[in-house]
Amino acid sequence: MERRIFTAAHELGHLLLHKDAYQLDQAQEVKQEEVEANCFAGYFLMPEEVISKDGATGARFPWAIVGRSGRR
Repeated sequence: MERRIFTAAHELGHLLLHKDAYQLDQAQEVKQEEVEANCFAGYFLMPEEVISKDGATGARFPWAIVGRSGRR
């Protein structure tokens, strides 16, 4: 069940982060998008206090998207 939840959050990350980038002929971009979607899913599912404790600022990570997506 946890894997399904992560997969759903991963796909949500694609929808929010890469909505205009579905060109499968660019393998490098696709690989980077997978990394970003995994990162999104991890932070989306991680309890807020863990993120704060770790000091996860992720300058390149679009935190505003996580906030708009219904995060606590």
